[in-house]
Amino acid sequence: MSNPNRSANVKRPLRRAFDNLRPAILAVCLTASSCGPDASSPSAKFIVVNASGTRIDSILIEPDEKPGFWSLEAGDSLVYLSEMGGHPLVDGSYRLEYVASGTRKGRVFGYFSNGTPFEKGTRILILPDTVSIRHVF
Repeated sequence: MSNPNRSANVKRPLRRAFDNLRPAILAVCLTASSCGPDASSPSAKFIVVNASGTRIDSILIEPDEKPGFWSLEAGDSLVYLSEMGGHPLVDGSYRLEYVASGTRKGRVFGYFSNGTPFEKGTRILILPDTVSIRHVF
């Protein structure tokens, strides 16, 4: 006849080992879950639409870790991700600059806190005489 306490005694060392490792496992899980892509390198998503009827040059959206300029033909659009991870964790606003019909134009808009955007994305519609900005939350 088998001893029912024997199987319980075999499991106790494993249980004790797990109990000793539990704090370390918990620390690793918490650290891994707090280091997602949003925490380490936040980015802001912009959809830019050129509805001005003319070509737009030297488009720039800041802040961006690696800013660059691009152009859009009339009626074209693009999706742009602004990497904000290289900036200090401060509050601020975005800045759009572009050249249309030989004239440099600009607009300050939106808000971010601690270097992280509030919105999921921003739609920028460039019209002949104005810029329409809509945030998507």
